[in-house]
Amino acid sequence: MKVFSTLATAFFFITSMIPGVLNNPSSLKRPEPEMTFNVTEMPLNTPAMEYATCITNGQLIIVTNRKIKNSDGKSNSILNKPTYKLLSFPVIHEEKVGRPSLLPGVFVGNESISAATFDNSGTRTYFTRSFGESHKKQQLFTAQKSNFHAGAWVNEQLIEVGAGTYTIENPKIDVRGEYLYFASDMPSGYGGLDLYKARILASGNLGKPINLGARINSARDENHVSFNPAGTMLFFSSDRPGGMGGYDIYRSKLSNGMAQLPQSLGNKINSTRDDLAFIPISEKSGYFSSNRNSLTTNLDIYYFYGWLDQ
Repeated sequence: MKVFSTLATAFFFITSMIPGVLNNPSSLKRPEPEMTFNVTEMPLNTPAMEYATCITNGQLIIVTNRKIKNSDGKSNSILNKPTYKLLSFPVIHEEKVGRPSLLPGVFVGNESISAATFDNSGTRTYFTRSFGESHKKQQLFTAQKSNFHAGAWVNEQLIEVGAGTYTIENPKIDVRGEYLYFASDMPSGYGGLDLYKARILASGNLGKPINLGARINSARDENHVSFNPAGTMLFFSSDRPGGMGGYDIYRSKLSNGMAQLPQSLGNKINSTRDDLAFIPISEKSGYFSSNRNSLTTNLDIYYFYGWLDQ
């Protein structure tokens, strides 16, 4: 009886220190997923800015402002400028990639390209290009792959999203090719950059943008949408409170196309700096970008391999 009395007293003391928890189960925070990842820096990184934007047809597409010379080693008036451009690296074996090439056509020029996504057929792309005096805002374009001209991307077309000069950033086509996801500061959002989706029409234009809602968006910035290969998980980056610092990477399970409450990927992926552009290439491996080891704000690309509790 004395033992039982002592245990009861201790139980009463502990529960009194956390009022409302037992009477309000919803106040118990859902545990973060169990994750074990190995993370290594990709050898393709340079002192310049590099971040991964997508995988298409076995090619890792990155955005970089590194200067590029011609194959003969001579400077090129366009490629040798520190503007942002797209480079394509053939993926040999996940963490190992081959020599890069510049995506031809509309991606070559004096204006900075900030992101790109490609449909499943590899014949249509949506990409963003900076504009304005400060180059801080981005516009959305689409283009098609030519059957001629050595497969160059042609027929560039500006995509108007809403009525206003909003920034449209980091487009991503979903796994089924039905919707284009992107980040924008258009009004009626939750603050900062919000995540939206818009149906892709047969013409290549977009339907009315749909905000992903309060489950995903916050008063801060959300950006860099991606999906696992099965299309059952949505990933994004955010600088919302409660993270480890800078941008953190989150995941949200998709149920009937609806995103569930997001969870952080934890300290195996996230750091006290910026971590973003999470690009799965299988259910347990892929790439992301971070400036965790940089003395500047320049991003580098990392490869991850591990196990994520689904």
